[in-house]
Amino acid sequence: MDGKGEMKIIWPEEAKVKLDYSQTIGNTAPAGLWGFAIVLTMLGAINAGLVDPDFGPIVWSYFLAIGSSFIPLGYLEFSRNNILTGTILFTYGPFGAGMAIFQLLAYSGAIKPGNLSAGLVTLFTLYAFVSFLFLCVAIRFNVAMCSTFVGVILLLLCLAGSSYGSVGATRASGWLSLITAATAFYGGSAPFINELWGREVLPAGDLTWVWAGKQHGRNRLASVAESKAERETLSVPAAAVVTEPGGDKAAAWSQHVVRGMVKEHELEVCEARRPGGQKQEEQEHVPEINDVASRYFV
Repeated sequence: MDGKGEMKIIWPEEAKVKLDYSQTIGNTAPAGLWGFAIVLTMLGAINAGLVDPDFGPIVWSYFLAIGSSFIPLGYLEFSRNNILTGTILFTYGPFGAGMAIFQLLAYSGAIKPGNLSAGLVTLFTLYAFVSFLFLCVAIRFNVAMCSTFVGVILLLLCLAGSSYGSVGATRASGWLSLITAATAFYGGSAPFINELWGREVLPAGDLTWVWAGKQHGRNRLASVAESKAERETLSVPAAAVVTEPGGDKAAAWSQHVVRGMVKEHELEVCEARRPGGQKQEEQEHVPEINDVASRYFV
């Protein structure tokens, strides 16, 4: 307090404001999965013999557009601290764009590729191995994601076989493309519809209970909704701050903001707890943040 009885905030000189915009970025998974499913459907229709091969340039043009869009989408996912989706987009995006450029150049006659069978087998096998690594992580989340990666692995192996001119492998890759596209459509629709409706409309086959306990898996959506509701209670308009007679409304609002920051930090600590985790250490850390307001108000 100063001589006039007004409250002042003393901020440390080294205090810096860090803007975190990751929470303002939407989920890009539906867009990526739907784009992936669309190009797989068109490519599968060609390989399965359902449409004329002359449709190829249109398919590969769309493949180029979708593959190129995966790169900025992957950057957005990394901004959201989503390392899995970001890595997936950055891995398959250049692959799709590169294959599309090669096919379009071959269609136009700009290049005349020779015998690429061994090279294509190596490329498809390598991406099948990378897809298997993604599958090893996907089993931690849901069945829809696992189904998509299983389809991608089988598809890449069939494409490797078709590189030697096998008609059967080409037809099989076409039908596998259609099946994998269906799983990708569903995998993208589940988070899209569920997030917009605010509840689970399309089940994705949650597998978190396998690793974190069955009860945790069942209460996952409920805990997320409860956490969101608690965070929304922190957003109190400035007009709602009531000051004491003779007090400063701006100072009271600043005090309210700091207390809100303390409360939000407590919520983050509580959310970070894991079943059987380091609860004692976190409980010892929570009382320390209760002194934040007292350090900044004099």
